[in-house]
Amino acid sequence: MRRLLIGLSFALVLGSVGSVGQAQVWSLEDMIQAGIRQCMSQHMGDPDAPRFCNCMVRRWVGLWNEYDSESWRRTGVPTRHMQEMEAEAARQCSRG
Repeated sequence: MRRLLIGLSFALVLGSVGSVGQAQVWSLEDMIQAGIRQCMSQHMGDPDAPRFCNCMVRRWVGLWNEYDSESWRRTGVPTRHMQEMEAEAARQCSRG
């Protein structure tokens, strides 16, 4: 299974944007767009990348529970459940 590591990418992006020692608070749509951009950069040259990345990131965020969303907004660090759901979203959006 190919891991996109979007959670890790989000954490790195959030860490680089915020002040040292402070988590940067992003809107849900900002996080989705950052995830799509990261996914697209990992699938550069793949004509199916826009469809797959849009589906995968939006599906992934849709699979978060209330704790995931609250924790993500506070810390920018993915929960274990979020990491598990990343793989599930990728499977659901698979190119077949």
